[in-house]
Amino acid sequence: MTIRVHENGLGSFLLSLNGGDGAQVQSALDGGCARLNQLEEECAPDFDLIGTGSLDVLPRSAVMRRVMEVLRSAAAQAGIAYAASRVPAVLRGAIVDDVLATMLNDHPFDSAFVVSGECGAFQIEMEGVLDVPAEARTGLWLEMVHGLRPGIVRGGIVSAGARFDEHPSGDADIVTLYGACATETALAATLVAESVEMNSAARQASIPPVEEIWDALSKGARTLSRLRDQRLVRSGVLTLRGRGRLIGMISADRLLRFGVSDWR
Repeated sequence: MTIRVHENGLGSFLLSLNGGDGAQVQSALDGGCARLNQLEEECAPDFDLIGTGSLDVLPRSAVMRRVMEVLRSAAAQAGIAYAASRVPAVLRGAIVDDVLATMLNDHPFDSAFVVSGECGAFQIEMEGVLDVPAEARTGLWLEMVHGLRPGIVRGGIVSAGARFDEHPSGDADIVTLYGACATETALAATLVAESVEMNSAARQASIPPVEEIWDALSKGARTLSRLRDQRLVRSGVLTLRGRGRLIGMISADRLLRFGVSDWR
């Protein structure tokens, strides 16, 4: 396993490859870091454009066009109104997808991932193992990989919620979703987190009524189910005040860091 930490104006990124010879690994990691620097330059002129509040824009950069494509598709297929506040999360997903594809463009590897915060894209060959350095093993994205049914070998995993510094509205402590790519999964995670809402009395209570917690989680679960129907996401975990909902083929026994004592 070889890892590289890269920071620029887009954020902090952890890039990792396992398998292949040393020269191939270093070349692929160099390519991933170079792509991150290129994306920083390409995306800069587009930020003002996408902040206009309109979906009818054409960004210059390919990765920003991918962001707008996902947002337009969600609006057309699922009736999800555009909100500029969701763009940073979707952009982070698009970046890790793009950089992972760049790293894997020339050579096959046993496993690979690109992670920024709790947004990650990964790929594992059928006989490979996702090898992660000790300092990154506390990530909920990794625990979600382990909790998914056997045979999940590629995709994106994104977390959102009040547990994190940058979080959407809504009362969810943690929403962690798995999908075919990090770009779409990032949008879905934001939407599900926004939909987990308690009433005002329960929100202000130091110990909310249990039924209010489950009702709030049910709202998020219904949103997640609709997004699954639209193929934006495949599986998910929602938590609030020690309770949790599982949607899809996920093993709760492996989700120890989510802080849930009662799963449904």
